[in-house]
Amino acid sequence: MHVMQLVSLKKYIIVACILFHVAILSSLVPLGRFGDSEDALLGGCLISQGKVLYQDFFSHHGPLPYYWAALIYTITGTCDIMTPHIPLVILSLATIWIVYFFTKSLRTLTVLSFLFMTLALHYYLFMPFPQPFISIAGILSFLILIYFQTMPTIFLSLFFILCISFFVLASPIYIPCALLLTLFFLLEKKLRYSLLVVLGYIPSLITMLSIGIPTWWYHNIEFNFRWYQPYDKSILKQYGETFYHYIGNIVKILEHPILITNVNRIENLFELTTLLLWIIVLYRLWKEHIIEKKLLFFIALLSLFLSLHFMHFHKTPYILYVFLVASFYWKSLRWERYLYICAIFLASIIALQTYMPIIQTNNTDARLQTYESIIPTYTKPSDTVLLYPSRFDAYLTSHRNPGSYYYFLMPWIIDQPNTQEKVIADIQKNSVQLIILDDLDGKMNVFDLHLTAPKVVQFLDTNPLYTKNTDTKGFTLYIRKNIE
Repeated sequence: MHVMQLVSLKKYIIVACILFHVAILSSLVPLGRFGDSEDALLGGCLISQGKVLYQDFFSHHGPLPYYWAALIYTITGTCDIMTPHIPLVILSLATIWIVYFFTKSLRTLTVLSFLFMTLALHYYLFMPFPQPFISIAGILSFLILIYFQTMPTIFLSLFFILCISFFVLASPIYIPCALLLTLFFLLEKKLRYSLLVVLGYIPSLITMLSIGIPTWWYHNIEFNFRWYQPYDKSILKQYGETFYHYIGNIVKILEHPILITNVNRIENLFELTTLLLWIIVLYRLWKEHIIEKKLLFFIALLSLFLSLHFMHFHKTPYILYVFLVASFYWKSLRWERYLYICAIFLASIIALQTYMPIIQTNNTDARLQTYESIIPTYTKPSDTVLLYPSRFDAYLTSHRNPGSYYYFLMPWIIDQPNTQEKVIADIQKNSVQLIILDDLDGKMNVFDLHLTAPKVVQFLDTNPLYTKNTDTKGFTLYIRKNIE
């Protein structure tokens, strides 16, 4: 009878997880916006219209998120902001259930489900940009390293191909993770695994060849190191600032507990707790003599997740990986379980503090509404527009294509030689009907085009084909005159 009750309870938990997933599918997808994911959506829309990534429009991100959005848009026949998120949610949930299929652990199923849902909005887990794909690759890598000897060949091949493709094509900084996973199998010195390695890189190689190796190299590697890196923080500075904020926020919370309501401070507590959990779990595994080759490899893999980029949503693969390892080796943990539970509790607070303001404001964006009012007033659907410094979502919601290779202008893009000249040439060539400079956005984010792209602004100010309009507060409009 006792066994039957446990089996029945297990079924109830599984059904509850499924219902929870269905509820999330219908509620979380419409929430939240993020610039990089909207860039991928706009690029995917252009690809679905026949444009070529890196040749017809600029990007310094990996190709995978763009092709993901393009595939969804090609299937649905329409470009909107929400649709590409839904298959990504399904892929994420499928990954969680794959973990359960192999581990048979309800704890792991429940915790991963909970973390995916609670952190989805705060860390942009269901948006088409690199981190969701890297998070999935990290989880699948764990399964490969633990079960590769007993895993059916079809699963091993599929998971390895997905991991390598996601690591290589989602974001170039994660290529070391792909190489580490490759090294693991090469060290096995078995023909089966050598063939698997070759098979795993075929999709990535085909994608690079279709783009062009020099083109891929420039936009994914050279540009980011040469032009973008000076605007980003070094790894050491990221760590230094992060731990400075950790300690500072904990001191403030101890002095004034009411400050714990601040989501950034809760995030700091959560991430510090997660880091402590990881360090202690490693110590426990070493003390229990569980350390072996495959464990060393996924420790190294996680170290790469942790070290490559330590800013906000970039930590998502690392956080999910920590909890996956801790859940898998739960029996080896003792008092560390309380740290584990504390971290989960903090994740739930982060979720509430992130979701509630969005729900209360009905997820409205006043500036986007201004764009949606201005653009139809001065343009037709066949016209091209330019929205600077960047407003990817407004291109999509207004159903207007950008009128230049550079449809967003950030300082690191403008630093490239001849970027401003290219924008000016595109404006003339494509007879761009409307150019909007978001003055408030520019000044608030130090992306003011009057300072960063003076040649473009001067061209528009002095060009007799364009009328300058400053009637809308915070915006400068350049409207092309109708010339018969």
